[in-house]
Amino acid sequence: MGGARVGIRVGEWPLIVLIAVAVAVPTAFAPLFAIAAAAVLIVLGFVVFNAGALLLLMVAAFPWDDMLGIPTETVSMIKLIGALLLVGYFLRSLTRDEDVRLPPTLPSLVIFTMLVLLSLMASGDVASGLNKTLRYLLFAAFSFLVVQLIRSRAQMVTLLRVLVISSTAAALYGVVLLIKGDVDRVSGPIGEANDFAYLLASVLPFAVYLTLRDRRWRTWWVISSGVLILALLGTLSRGALVGLAAVVLWAVATRRTRVGGVLAGLFVVAGVVLLAFTLWRPLIDERLAAKSKVATANVESRKQYWRAAASMAADHPLLGVGPGRFGVEARNYVRNDPLNLDDPVVHNAYLEVLAEGGIPTLLAFLAFVGGSWALTVRARRQFEVAEDADGLRLTAAVQASLVVAIVSANFLSVQTSVPLWLLGGLAAVLAIPPPAASGDA
Repeated sequence: MGGARVGIRVGEWPLIVLIAVAVAVPTAFAPLFAIAAAAVLIVLGFVVFNAGALLLLMVAAFPWDDMLGIPTETVSMIKLIGALLLVGYFLRSLTRDEDVRLPPTLPSLVIFTMLVLLSLMASGDVASGLNKTLRYLLFAAFSFLVVQLIRSRAQMVTLLRVLVISSTAAALYGVVLLIKGDVDRVSGPIGEANDFAYLLASVLPFAVYLTLRDRRWRTWWVISSGVLILALLGTLSRGALVGLAAVVLWAVATRRTRVGGVLAGLFVVAGVVLLAFTLWRPLIDERLAAKSKVATANVESRKQYWRAAASMAADHPLLGVGPGRFGVEARNYVRNDPLNLDDPVVHNAYLEVLAEGGIPTLLAFLAFVGGSWALTVRARRQFEVAEDADGLRLTAAVQASLVVAIVSANFLSVQTSVPLWLLGGLAAVLAIPPPAASGDA
């Protein structure tokens, strides 16, 4: 009867000795460094082999985007986490017998990324467009991985909790910076107030959803919603506020909420505004006065950029001027910019995609966004048939966030921000027929 070999072969001893020396020498001369390195390796090993944890880490990192722009903007922490997430998913796919989900929006997503790469190569200026192209690729891969890794309702709710908590912390950080006088508008760890407002406005519907769902933690989610609203108002971003106004109109028109719910929401907003004016009236008056001085110039400047984007698209209809090159080309199209910005953006995500990527790229982008909305409609029908009240509330939250993202994108260049791409992934997961995505917490 044969048994397993016990002992060590002679030829294996040199390798064992080398491993022992490699561990013992740094431990003897720099024990703290060795312990730290071992801890880092253990954490990395756990994370790489746990793609779900990496996904949550990446979601938590998005509200802190600019602060994590290390070691460089092109190779940032978020991009490194994204690379680890890809590795983690690949390793997970080798060890688990899970189907690869191919949502209806995947073709438009693939076509969009391919066209962006073609536009980059055709532009002849890879250096200017590399960072933006990498962000497109990162978000496209992220959206795909959300569909693959979120396999239950409980996992989706956990992701939303992480997103809301991280966004609340970032909002609080931004408010503190404003109170200290370090910034003129709340911009948080993202650095650009309009982009930060877009993120906060897109996250707010999920905070409201969690308030309704998590009775045990309801007080926390109400406070979180208040902080998000306070920071959002502090951004002084009209584009994000228009998106929230569109949500209110959509919710009432489609009967997603009753008038009483709208009044309750307005009451919360009024309470936050009253508290802010009570505590920081001089600061708020100063910021509003400064904002009003440049309001007219901002409006005229945006009109100039919109016209420039349309002209660029007319001159380069197939592949545009290249990712990240609107600011470079704008000086050839904008003659009387009242703000005279060095590196302007279009302040319209759709026009910027059109100018930089061409008509086919914009059509692919719109197909992805429109397809994501269609998936939420399909999901809602499924939950209505199943009489799944929580599923209906969750779908309504995703739809509300999509309304914010889609409407606000008409006034902000936010196509390389997380909301649209995350929402596309969540919409695809919700639309998967049960029981694959209906496990409740």
